[in-house]
Amino acid sequence: MKVAAVVPMKLNNRRLPQKNTKPFTNGRPLCWYILSTLLEVEAIEKVYVYCSNPSIQEYLPQGVEYLRRGGRLSALQAGIGTVTKLKPTITVRDGAVAVVGKAFGTAAAVKT
Repeated sequence: MKVAAVVPMKLNNRRLPQKNTKPFTNGRPLCWYILSTLLEVEAIEKVYVYCSNPSIQEYLPQGVEYLRRGGRLSALQAGIGTVTKLKPTITVRDGAVAVVGKAFGTAAAVKT
């Protein structure tokens, strides 16, 4: 079974703006440490960062792929999904996450 790590990341944090890209003492940002650690995990084949702001790409370590984050679910869709435990089955197409189906529960979504 192939394992991928998909890390959602925001650049517009209200409490600490740009927290994921602020450099630490050696000049590397927080996101670099998180993603570099995932790259070292032998069980993970691919590491993706999922962000609406393409400028995150300049902070990514080599080997991490950028996925464009698209639109949002409506409140009704999110509510129905939560109540019914309906989960999307996703894939990556042309650098963007695409929903290819839906399944009831996490276990069923992972199998498809």
